[in-house]
Order: sequence, then structure tokens, then C-alpha cells
Amino acid sequence: MLIPLTRKKFEELIPIFATGGQYKYYWGKPSDFLRRFLFSLTAVVAIVLIEFLLGGFLRNVFFMIGFGAALYWLWAPIFFATRRNLACRRFKFSGFLQAEVLDVFFSEELIGTEETVNKRGDLVVIENRERCLNLEIGDYSGFGTKIQVPLQREHRGIRRGDRVALVVMSDRRDLSLISKISDVYLFDYDLWVSDYPYLQRQVFADLCRRMEQSAQDFDYPSDYPSEEPRSNRYDDRFASGDAFNRFDDPDVRTDRSPSRPNRNRPTPGRPSDRSPRRPPLQLDPYPDDRRDDWE
Repeated sequence: MLIPLTRKKFEELIPIFATGGQYKYYWGKPSDFLRRFLFSLTAVVAIVLIEFLLGGFLRNVFFMIGFGAALYWLWAPIFFATRRNLACRRFKFSGFLQAEVLDVFFSEELIGTEETVNKRGDLVVIENRERCLNLEIGDYSGFGTKIQVPLQREHRGIRRGDRVALVVMSDRRDLSLISKISDVYLFDYDLWVSDYPYLQRQVFADLCRRMEQSAQDFDYPSDYPSEEPRSNRYDDRFASGDAFNRFDDPDVRTDRSPSRPNRNRPTPGRPSDRSPRRPPLQLDPYPDDRRDDWE
């Protein structure tokens, strides 16, 4: 199910500036923070040295540049997340896609290598591998894609057939060519599968609930008799085993029993059970001027 989204809703889902989850993503590990801090320190020293060599020329300008460089470790995650959001917002059209998991499997991916020397002086290459979750998702329209993210503990409960929702982006109005997708949301489990949090997750979760409620209202409108939900329709019958035992007992007459009379064949002395509301078909007599063609 692919539903186009308005530009206003799309910009609400993907804002310009970094969200809390995006800032946390780019904040990274302690090693990433240390790298940014060393960059800030080096930049401040370089700016002070250049100002000293110029003899205090453009002191105010160098002060502003040095102040920004000193806080690079703080504002760098905002900058990188904002740049990534703008890359998504450049697409003119977007849509809400509800699909299902076609396949799920795990793999080990190479994320880096390290070279070291053992006790005998030989060069040893150490490969750093990471376990990843691979999802193949698609829908009835033929759309399909593959997502690979680092494996987490909550990912082990994902199975084939699980419903997913995501935002697709395209430069075509009819969304016939998908250029980019967002993070994947399994709304039955309230579980997110992504490497980077593109969306405002609470806003998208509310959108999924409204879409689900609209689909239920469409399937079971109030003007028609209520029908038992699809998921619970056969639970009692399958739990009791009647759906299978009734065909195993030879003494039980079923719909496939040959002793049941055929209702489409008239039985002598038995009144017809056809509905009186529909009269028998009446055909006009064959025209007399056409009878000679057959003689």
C-alpha cells in the first residue's frame, strides 16, 4: 500500500535541523568525541598563531573564527545531521509505504582491518567484523528493497510476513521510481530498524496508527453488518481441532459427502427451492423471417 504524502507532512517527518536521535547518532563513541576535540584544539592554536603573525590585523574576525572552532566538538553533530536532512528534503515527492518482510537473515560484514606484528616479527592483519541484520521487504505492487543494519538483541524476533512501514522519496509525482527510503518501522512490535534515524519517530508512529485505523474503518464500515476481525476469525475453530477432525471421522457427514442431493438437479415430487424473487428467464420467439435460413 503506497499513499502519497503532502509536502507539509513530509517536512514534519524530516525536519531541517537535527533531532535528538540524529544528534546522538553523530555524537558517536568516545573516540569520535576525542577526535573532534583534538580538531578544535588544533584549529584554535592555528588561528592564534596566524593572528600573532599578522600583528593583530582583523582581530575581531579571528576571534569569531576561533570561537567557532573551539566549539566544533559541540556543533559538528548538528551540522552533519542537518546536511543529511537537507539531502532528503531535496526530493520533491514522498509517500507512505506499508509492506511486509519477505526474507530475514543475518550476516557478518567487514568493517575494518588492523595491521599488527606478532612476537616473531610477522605482519598480521586483523579483520574487524560486525554481525548485521538483512531485511528484504516488498509489497503486492512489486516494490522491493533490501536493508542492512547492525544486529541488535530486539531484532531476533523479526519474522517473515511482519508488517513494516516506511517513507519513500522520489523526484516523480507518481512515485514510480523510488530514489531513497527512510528507516523501517515494524508497528506491530513498535520496533525500529535503521542505521540512521531519518524520521521524527513519534510523529511517524502516530501516522501509522491513523493509517491502521482508517484501513479498519474502510474494511468494516458501520453501514454493513459487523464482521469478526480477520486475525480472530478462525482461532476458536483451529484451537478445538474441529476444522481437521471432522474430515477424519467417517461417521460425520460433511459437505463433500456423496449422499447429499444435488440442489441444482430437480427431484420428482419435491417442490423447487428457488427464490421466488427472480422470475424464470423469458426469451422472445425467433423471428419468422429468419426461420427459412435454417430450413
